[in-house]
Amino acid sequence: MKNILYSAFLISSIISSCALAEDFERGVVPTLRLIHDKWSGVDLSNYFHLGKKDPEFLDDSLFSFRISNDSLWIKPSDQLMGYAPARILIKGNDVTLMTRTENNYYHNFQYIDDTRLAKEVFVMGNFNNWSRSSHPLSPKHLSFDWQRTDRFPAGKYEYKFIVDGREVLDPANPNKIPNGLGGFNSTFEFGGGFSEEPCLQKHSWVKPEGELLFTGCGFETHDGKPLEYKVLFDNQILGDSLYGYKQIDSLRQKFFFVKLGDLTDGLLRIYISGEMFYLENHTIIKNGIPLHPEDNPSDPHFRVIYSLMVDRFLNGNKTNDRRVNDPMVPPLANYMGGDIAGITQKINEDYFTNLGINTLWISPITQGPDTSYTESVPPHRRYSGYHGYWPVESRKIDTRLGTAEDLKMLINTAHDKNISVLLDFVSNHIHENNPYYQNHRDWFGKVELKDGSLNIRNWSEETMLTTWFETFLPSFNFVSSPTAVQQVVDDAVYWIDEYEFDGFRQDATKHVPHSFWKSLRNTLNDKYPGKELFQIGETFGNDELISSFVNPGELDSQFNFSLYYLLRNQLINEEIDFNIIHEGIRNNLLHYQPVNLMGNITSSHDQVRFISLADFQIDLSENSTERAFHHPPGEVKNPHSYAKLFMFTAMNIALPGVPVIYYGEEIGMMGAGDPDNRRMMRFEESLTEKERSFLMRMKKLISLRVQYPSLSLGDWSVFYNRQVVGWKKSYFDEEVIFLFNRTSTSLKKSLPFYKNGKLTSLLDDKAAVVTDGMVQLQLAPYETKIYLVE
Repeated sequence: MKNILYSAFLISSIISSCALAEDFERGVVPTLRLIHDKWSGVDLSNYFHLGKKDPEFLDDSLFSFRISNDSLWIKPSDQLMGYAPARILIKGNDVTLMTRTENNYYHNFQYIDDTRLAKEVFVMGNFNNWSRSSHPLSPKHLSFDWQRTDRFPAGKYEYKFIVDGREVLDPANPNKIPNGLGGFNSTFEFGGGFSEEPCLQKHSWVKPEGELLFTGCGFETHDGKPLEYKVLFDNQILGDSLYGYKQIDSLRQKFFFVKLGDLTDGLLRIYISGEMFYLENHTIIKNGIPLHPEDNPSDPHFRVIYSLMVDRFLNGNKTNDRRVNDPMVPPLANYMGGDIAGITQKINEDYFTNLGINTLWISPITQGPDTSYTESVPPHRRYSGYHGYWPVESRKIDTRLGTAEDLKMLINTAHDKNISVLLDFVSNHIHENNPYYQNHRDWFGKVELKDGSLNIRNWSEETMLTTWFETFLPSFNFVSSPTAVQQVVDDAVYWIDEYEFDGFRQDATKHVPHSFWKSLRNTLNDKYPGKELFQIGETFGNDELISSFVNPGELDSQFNFSLYYLLRNQLINEEIDFNIIHEGIRNNLLHYQPVNLMGNITSSHDQVRFISLADFQIDLSENSTERAFHHPPGEVKNPHSYAKLFMFTAMNIALPGVPVIYYGEEIGMMGAGDPDNRRMMRFEESLTEKERSFLMRMKKLISLRVQYPSLSLGDWSVFYNRQVVGWKKSYFDEEVIFLFNRTSTSLKKSLPFYKNGKLTSLLDDKAAVVTDGMVQLQLAPYETKIYLVE
């Protein structure tokens, strides 16, 4: 009787919470990762409209709680492991925060100083955001034996020692990976207690009953203990009368079901734990049914972004061409003539529509300087501001790129084609000639550190918010200047008001404080209620740092660099290790959630173009910027390189998140580091036959993303992992499979398949039939095949 009453109370509280959501909830709190003997925090103001009264704790038997400003800090009990709900009261609302408590592991850092001259030793890594001073080592026993021991959750870690200011690899650790800057980082790794496969997969939606059916787990674990389930809708836990197991005799199968009932718009989350815990299952509900692109085509989960640099895309108006007149500026680092009119031309020609693109991200278009500038670090090359990241006037379009009328034409034309346009917005800094710096020096920090050295490109945690990128690029001190925050927020609003941009790509996110992003989000929400504005940020750092900016109170998304590095580092190898890929994907989904909006890239304007690495024309251990100016990669030599880039793109299309196509990837454009990765775009008339063929295949691939919701919203699982690797994406009645040849040889295989039926190719007109649990397939080296299971 008690359970029935409690379930009824929870159902009524969920229904009433839907009415309160507009005034109370801002969004869903993701699963909180907890570590024994450690406090973990969440900024509640990003998820709820808080009152003056602190949240109250409804159940502290499993957790310790404390409040600091708007942040809730939680520490699990020693006995807790796996998933568990933590209940708190906010504004009279019973809120459930789901937690995941993990084991921690101890790692001992040891540096033996053979010279016996070291005065101080630190360790920096992705676990401390590359802080050069937060983790000191101490001499142990002998003055030359420096050590420290720290606790870590499961994961892979990169690090270096800082010995009297010098970066040093761990001489006692043979494990290392390229750092992308021409050097290496030492690594160590701890495994976790997670299941290798998801427990539940979306099977079907029973419309008359309003039930969602899931296949997967049985009633018990391998040792006979019952599985424990928790089901949440948004931040409310569902009563157990709304879910459970049922047998459907007509299908001869047992299912886990969830009744939608009165649940309309929100996120359904299912958690399962037993002897180990599994990846949670997410389903977005919109208007009382599972989200689908036919009903909600503009939903951000169905975005496919095309990233382009305006000056390097297409010259649509030669009358505005004007290079910086300085013979010391290399041609690669000067203006090349691309402009706004060129982008509009390609929109009108349906270039982006035919490619399957529904969102453009254009590089900054604010007025840049008319002269060149010398970089502050060796070899002190001279550059122009062709890329747009040196704003001289924050509300003026660079005259080399076009006019206000040109920009309005671009956005109106894009909107007519159902294409959104994101503006690359620079909030961290401006150019020294900008009137903001000339008239308001108090808005900016100082370029000198206390010891007299220059605070230039110091990316570590201590100087993350204060460092300048160059001596001529003053960084805002938003922490000490609310006036500067308001000015830059107003600038962002100006571009939406004046030109109707659909959101922003936010540059250098981690170098700008959370307070700025909150102010911008609040302003956008207040000024444009109901308008779908999308913001994706750029942060180089660990997953914790990256995700700290992704929440309803700040940004919608950031680039998923850990997934990018994982796939890039494996796919450039001659023998691809999918075991490493699968483990990395599971950890990534565990951190960023099984349905997310993180940006998935194969390259970017800051990275070596992937095909140059796959073609073995450049190595990750090289200085890619030097290669840009001296011996850049040439034409693609190995046809397998196209297949690997296609495979990389297919993985980004298959996995949750927002695929981001960097201009030129659709034709396999080569490029070393910046600025060689920003070559002038080439189109049909100048392509080779191989490039044309690749472009046609890429059009088919990218266009699949919006057609099949299983790719963005479906459950991911591995059903075959040998020479051929099989992935399945399932979204209720839709199943799409990806097959990858992991080898450099052609394969003709008879492969076991998980059910009989017809496989319809989504890349060509070929089909395959599964008979008696086997399917006959032939794959070229590194080929990717994609089928709809019927």
